[in-house]
Amino acid sequence: MRIKYEHSCGAILFTKENKERQYVLVMEVTGSYGFPKGHQEGNENDIETATREIREETGITNIRFIPNLKRTIRYKVGDFIEKEVVYFVAYYENQDFDIQIKNEILSAKKYPIDIALNLLKFQELKNILVETDFMLESLGE
Repeated sequence: MRIKYEHSCGAILFTKENKERQYVLVMEVTGSYGFPKGHQEGNENDIETATREIREETGITNIRFIPNLKRTIRYKVGDFIEKEVVYFVAYYENQDFDIQIKNEILSAKKYPIDIALNLLKFQELKNILVETDFMLESLGE
C-alpha cells in the first residue's frame, strides 16, 4: 500500500488578559485538545488555510499573524499516512467563540499556558507552545 501525504495548516492563537497571554485550544470530537488546524482546500495557500480553519473552528475572524513565526511538525497516522502541519502564530482581541463545524470541534476556549500545557496530550504540541511563548515574550508580544 502506498503512503499518503497530508498537509494541514493552523495557528497557535492567543490573546491577552490582564497582560497575560491566553492560548486558544480546541477540543476535537475525539476529546483531545489541540490548536485550530485543518486541510488545505482548492488553491489556498498556507495562510489562507490557517485563517479559514481559525474561523471555522473558533469563530475568530479578526486576527494578526506574527511575522516570521511559525512551526512545522511531521508525524505518521497509522502505517500509511504521513502528515505535515504548519502552525502560524496569530493574535486576536475582544472576540467571542462561535464554532462553525460542530461535528468536528466540541469546544474552543482560551487558557493560560500552564493549563494549556496540562490539557495538550502530545509532547510535540507542548514543545511548540513553550517555544512560541518564549518567542512571543522575547518579541514583547
